[in-house]
Amino acid sequence: MPIITSIPHDKCQKMKKLIHKTRDKDYARRLTALLLLNEGVTVTKVAKILHAARSSVNRWVKGFRLYGLEGWINTISAMCAPYRLRWVLIHLNPKIGADWYFKGQQKRIVTPGKNEKYYLAGCLNAQTKEVTYVKGEKKNSDLFIKMLDELNARHPHAETITLILDNYCIHKSHKVKNWLAQHGKFTLLFLPVYSPWLNKIERLWQSLHETVTRNHCCQFMWQLLNHVDVFLRSFSSQQKPGIQKMSGALL
Repeated sequence: MPIITSIPHDKCQKMKKLIHKTRDKDYARRLTALLLLNEGVTVTKVAKILHAARSSVNRWVKGFRLYGLEGWINTISAMCAPYRLRWVLIHLNPKIGADWYFKGQQKRIVTPGKNEKYYLAGCLNAQTKEVTYVKGEKKNSDLFIKMLDELNARHPHAETITLILDNYCIHKSHKVKNWLAQHGKFTLLFLPVYSPWLNKIERLWQSLHETVTRNHCCQFMWQLLNHVDVFLRSFSSQQKPGIQKMSGALL
């Protein structure tokens, strides 16, 4: 007699696909444990098969009973995958660079005139590669906290959420420290100073500039930001590997 509520066949199939696709061994082991328990295997045997402690298996069972399948998967995913955080600045005046155009003709780039700026704080999930981001006119502690609130809302049941980020001053401001003191699940891991190449989300922002902001023809900031939204949504939709869309590591 299974010690957990029976999992529908279609959900089991999706979980098996997740096990094959994920690179996180701990994540795969938890999913495997749930499938074995669903087949009626005892906690003791599951612990022996997966070389895990009985207390760990019992904790996974408790999480499944408490949150249900979707909530449980969301929780273990959030615990396993860190976020990588990085800022990007969007200029209304286009970035000038190499571009495709008709042979023998030169592309004309019309600048809007007075420049406008907009900031994005973006996070990249290390496991699912989905992007979570927020936008604002100022790069300050309030926008960073808005990013943290967004992650907190996406993972309400997560025990830990780890962010990998640089040493920019607003990441250590009094306002941010007060927010973190009230949300103990968050852990900030700071990269060495002057080491942007260690943050893998940099490649995403390079692609964003190459695809959207370079030689663009938008006259208004809202048009350019719409293109940015389309680009980032498209990137995230191409990365979805499993049952539920889950965000991850801050670049």
